[in-house]
Amino acid sequence: MAWSDVVCVAVPFPGRGAWTGAIIDSILSMPLWAAVFANFFGIVLAGLLVNLLVNIGLKYAIITGIILFIHVEHPSEP
Repeated sequence: MAWSDVVCVAVPFPGRGAWTGAIIDSILSMPLWAAVFANFFGIVLAGLLVNLLVNIGLKYAIITGIILFIHVEHPSEP
């Protein structure tokens, strides 16, 4: 799966979303089902991010985002 497409679709800003992801997939000649799944997971992730923002508030969403970013960038050693 194209994770870059998932991230591109998951950013909840205007002009980003399933239509933009489908255009990018078409330009890059991605296989149909890989593009469908990448767009699906991107939309689900965008929905979860917006839900998080609405339910816990902007301040706590930013703090949670920073913590998640640090965790992803510097994972603990197994």
